[in-house]
Amino acid sequence: MTYVAFISKYLLQKEYGSPIFTEEIAEALARQYGLESKKASAATSVALKRIIEGNKVPDLRCYQKGIYYRAEDTPFGETGISRDRLVAARYLRQDNGYETGLGYMHR
Repeated sequence: MTYVAFISKYLLQKEYGSPIFTEEIAEALARQYGLESKKASAATSVALKRIIEGNKVPDLRCYQKGIYYRAEDTPFGETGISRDRLVAARYLRQDNGYETGLGYMHR
């Protein structure tokens, strides 16, 4: 299975509106193919570009650099990314609340 096929399959398993981070995809790719993290990250970037340009996952949208989501068509238009899930996944830590101040700036 090619990287593009693997990532397409990975993306189709995600829920509509939930944020999909390229770091997550690169980690899954590295685990599946035994790649170094830098090589997996580069392969993920190239594969995502090919997936979007080739329309292999037609409902895939880019929210901003490194963050993607699957949009669903409804009678009222296309759904967007779930901002609650985005904030929870990006800024809240497990059992720790959220980061602020110097710790956040350092990271």
